[in-house]
Amino acid sequence: MPYIIRRGITCLDVWAWKPGVRAVSGEANDISWKELFVKAIVSYLMDDENSPNEIDEKETEWLYNKIKGDGTIDETEKELLLTLKSRAKIFPSRLEELL
Repeated sequence: MPYIIRRGITCLDVWAWKPGVRAVSGEANDISWKELFVKAIVSYLMDDENSPNEIDEKETEWLYNKIKGDGTIDETEKELLLTLKSRAKIFPSRLEELL
């Protein structure tokens, strides 16, 4: 279950760019945002029932496209990738190239 940021909005909604929800990069987020965001996305990818502690092909493509979507890789996204790399059984080369 994704972490709730405020009523009706989760960390995953922010990355989905839902109408009325701002993106991750370039925003003046609260200092706790980075930790919360990383924790939520890592949990979403690592704790799923289909591929626990693994990043499958579908998840790899989703994450790659989200990170590359705005043309920059910010420090929060780098922290996310490094955390995933340390937790995943195998870290996909497609994501490795973003580091």
